[in-house]
Amino acid sequence: MLRLNNNSFSGKIPVNISRCFNLPNLSLAYNNLTGEIPEGMGSLSNLQQLGLFSNNLYGEIPSSIANLSNTLELFSVESNKLHGSIPSSFGQLKRLQVLAIGHNQFTGKVPEFSNLPNFNNLDIAENNLGYGGDDDLNFLLSLVNLTNLEVLNFGDNNFGGVLPECISNLSTKLWWMTSGGNQIKGSIPTVIENLVSLKFLALEENQLVGHIPSSVGKLQNLYELALDNNEFSGIIPSSIGNLTSLNYFSAKSNNLQGKLPSSLGKCRNLAGLILSRNNLSGPIPKEVIGLSSLSIGLDLSQNYFTGTIPNEVGKLVHLTTLDISENKLSGEIPKTLGSCESLEYLYLEGNLLHGTIPPSLDSLKGIVEIDLSRNNFSGKIPNYLEGFQLQNLNLSYNNFEGEVPTQGVFKNISALSIVGNTNLCGGIPQLSLPKCPSKLDKKQKLSSKQKLIVSLACGLVAILLLAWF
Repeated sequence: MLRLNNNSFSGKIPVNISRCFNLPNLSLAYNNLTGEIPEGMGSLSNLQQLGLFSNNLYGEIPSSIANLSNTLELFSVESNKLHGSIPSSFGQLKRLQVLAIGHNQFTGKVPEFSNLPNFNNLDIAENNLGYGGDDDLNFLLSLVNLTNLEVLNFGDNNFGGVLPECISNLSTKLWWMTSGGNQIKGSIPTVIENLVSLKFLALEENQLVGHIPSSVGKLQNLYELALDNNEFSGIIPSSIGNLTSLNYFSAKSNNLQGKLPSSLGKCRNLAGLILSRNNLSGPIPKEVIGLSSLSIGLDLSQNYFTGTIPNEVGKLVHLTTLDISENKLSGEIPKTLGSCESLEYLYLEGNLLHGTIPPSLDSLKGIVEIDLSRNNFSGKIPNYLEGFQLQNLNLSYNNFEGEVPTQGVFKNISALSIVGNTNLCGGIPQLSLPKCPSKLDKKQKLSSKQKLIVSLACGLVAILLLAWF
């Protein structure tokens, strides 16, 4: 066994390493090795594990690897600069369990793996595999009978074609399947419910259509579901609320419509819910916006939600990002929002909100960005905003009035936007706002008004006296 990981080795792998005939394990990962994988690797007749990942190796996989059909169990070369096609001989390495060649520059079709009874991990992500053709995913058929398959990662390639129904017949041990960043068409097979061990399902950035099947709600172990940037339509099935282990659900940039199911509030472990850029409508369910497990983010922006922001928003005590911008929400900012003391990013822009900024937001000491632009907010800008470590504050195109504070973010013109508020005054000179009236000016104005009132009163009395006499 030879493990030399995490050193600063450079140069090429020595050719004479092929003389180590009895070597069972060779690991040179996390170095700066260059050059090609020596052809002599195929002479290591007892080699079971070969780990060369995270180097700068280039060239093709040597054909001599086929000589290791009776020994090789793990072949890991991900994160290099290797190119060429995946040798079909991998399908004959009958003891192979792990093939990890992701993050390289491999091209062409993926060979079959049907003769590998112990195979459990296939990682071919982040290459240039496939041609965008209908037969690109045929290799999935060869995986159906591999009962030990646990990990299947073929994302970020050039695969086309339709996601085949046969994926429902993959190993019941499969817990990781990612195919995002391809050109896959068609819909999610409804029988996907058969993959009972699935924890991670990532189908984002494809060309998938149709509805999200309600059968997804039967994947009781699902931890992460990523469906972003496709062409899904229809409603979000209420059955997703059955996924009590779900930690992250993202389906942004689709054509989803209808109401947001309140059943999502039953996903008590949900940390991130990202549904922006869809056609969702109706009120935001209090069960969802009050889901206290949310921490990574709640993003419902660029939809058609209506109604007010529920008071239950105050239960989001662990949330760092709240984005409900670009909707049709009305009413005032709930005072309970001040309870969200973990909040760092607050985006409410592009709605129909009104009223003042509530004093309770003074509790949001860790907030770094606030965008309230393009609403109907009014009143004075709170002075407590001066004490926040804000990197961006956008209050533009509202009806704020009075004096603009001058400390904190208010003295950084590149981080502040207050345009479109015609009744503001003061602030730092760079804002070019009119000078606020002084207390003396106000007293003088009051005195003038009083004089006018007295004059009018005297005149009225004089007229009445003349009329009397």
